[in-house]
Amino acid sequence: CSAIEVKQDEKFLIVKSGNTVKMRCNQDQSDYLNMIWYQQKAEQGLQLMVLSISANSTDMEGNYKTRWSIQRPTVHNSTLTLTASSRNDSAVYFCAASKHSLRE
Repeated sequence: CSAIEVKQDEKFLIVKSGNTVKMRCNQDQSDYLNMIWYQQKAEQGLQLMVLSISANSTDMEGNYKTRWSIQRPTVHNSTLTLTASSRNDSAVYFCAASKHSLRE
């Protein structure tokens, strides 16, 4: 059993309001089909943004459908994109990978 390595390219991003932001995530195991993105605002819990169950699975959770999107060309990587950023988007963003769906 080998360990999975999940990497987010950007550690810190400072973005001017109104701009587009891209965050990238890569993982190195072909059998970890699920890629998950979470948002955590100051003094709050994790909020599920998207559970991508396979390559090309791009269905964002309800609150994130308007300005957020995900590109997932392969099971190994995804890019989370925010359009028209605002101060309210200030948060920590986490990417994770899993063999099992959160909804199973």
